[in-house]
Amino acid sequence: MAASFVATSRAQYPPPAHTHNWVVDAPVPGHTCTFTQGSYYPRLLDLRGLTLWHGSSPDVDRCTNNIGCSFAVTGNFAFNSLTITAWSDGGAGGTFGKLVGGALVACGPNEVTTYRTGTTPQVVTITATIDDIPTSAIDPVSGAAVTTANDPTVNSDPMKFTNVDFTIDGPGASWRPKGGVDKNIAACTIQIRPLMDHQNPPVSMASNVEIRIPVGPLTMSEQPGICGNRTEAGLPTTKDFWMYGPQADWNIAPNGNDYAITAGQHTDLVINVTSLDYGGWCVVNANGLGGNLSGSARNKA
Repeated sequence: MAASFVATSRAQYPPPAHTHNWVVDAPVPGHTCTFTQGSYYPRLLDLRGLTLWHGSSPDVDRCTNNIGCSFAVTGNFAFNSLTITAWSDGGAGGTFGKLVGGALVACGPNEVTTYRTGTTPQVVTITATIDDIPTSAIDPVSGAAVTTANDPTVNSDPMKFTNVDFTIDGPGASWRPKGGVDKNIAACTIQIRPLMDHQNPPVSMASNVEIRIPVGPLTMSEQPGICGNRTEAGLPTTKDFWMYGPQADWNIAPNGNDYAITAGQHTDLVINVTSLDYGGWCVVNANGLGGNLSGSARNKA
């Protein structure tokens, strides 16, 4: 008698539970830091709004176990949120934080919205460290959070700026004109630092500068009379300070002698201011003119 054999198949029910095998499909996407207001030439201790732009790209991981994967509707891809884990200015001495009531306060890296520049004029590079949140993917079938691959952290593209110091420095509050041409002249020194900016290739920070001696009771001593002022022909007796030309690197206004502008661009300048009054005092203002330097110089004293 011939033997007969019947092939049978046995189905397992319910099917075995699916085990995800997550791999990094693409690295954490690149990011770009930007200031949200103001130029990339802030002064010392300036505040700048700071943001990190990465478009709409999340972190993407992929399950390589194709059989029974609940992420099949997304092509076995899971999408994770991103977080900022650290900020750095390369040791430039600035401060990261957020504004609360107009004051900069400390906060977690993912809450940072503002940066205060440091106290050293220099080129500064800001970067942020970004990581994925591997527990943030949502299963499209169950709606539950799923732990996927944990990507390595990445740094954002470096953002460079120039932390500028623009100063004017006179002989100091203790200086008094005491008569005689050499004792009546105050030398004011103007400096722009750093010498080169953050561009590639670097560009000189040299700039045109204007000098003004504002006239008024809060900005200049005004003592009319022969004893109070040493009057000169054609000059009003109520104005104690003047800039006399010619002086190297400066074009001085011939009418009033209280305004001067540089003849060219410079980073280091000296202008002489002459007092007509024994014991007189005045304010001397320096202003940057356009380009990468604008606004008033700070008093270095």
